[in-house]
Amino acid sequence: MLIAVEGVGAAGKSTLIRALADHFGPGCLNLADELKQQRALDATLGEFIHRQAPAIDGLEEIFLFAARLASKARIAQEWNHHLVLADRYHSSFVVLAHHIRGLPIDLVEQITCWAVRGHWPVGIVALDTTYEAYVRRRSVNDRSHVAREGRQFFEQSRAAFSAHLAAQSLPVLHIDTTELTISDYMPAVCEFIEQLTKT
Repeated sequence: MLIAVEGVGAAGKSTLIRALADHFGPGCLNLADELKQQRALDATLGEFIHRQAPAIDGLEEIFLFAARLASKARIAQEWNHHLVLADRYHSSFVVLAHHIRGLPIDLVEQITCWAVRGHWPVGIVALDTTYEAYVRRRSVNDRSHVAREGRQFFEQSRAAFSAHLAAQSLPVLHIDTTELTISDYMPAVCEFIEQLTKT
């Protein structure tokens, strides 16, 4: 069972996934950890994109992210008997390719379907935060994101996630983490996931 954790940068996706993996124990897979352990395409391309961002144009970026999504989907399928937690999945790809880079939605949907190979999440945990919180959190460990992306990109991403997630037929749990700690919203996320396992 695949759960996607989506949302803007520094909203707390990785922190939440690590906490959920600890909470649910051996039957739960942090997909990001498995990708790194296997040196899968997602992990390798992720490092490349962050290093080479200024030299990559919009179309190249889209297809690199499509390859990352395909890598995630492949490993998620291999671990389908577990609870699999994905830090960004198809929603992030649609937001980047269509809402931000302007690729026609019909084409984006075709690429997305090819990449996920029919392995869609059963639910989405959507985390949100403000630009001020994003800057504060990123400045602790990665100022390069703030310098490279800036307020305009962040606000555009935030609006795009809101529009995309509002149109989803999947169950979506929305949480604004701006004034919250992980302990504040962890119970709600656990309950959301437990309800999905019963359906």
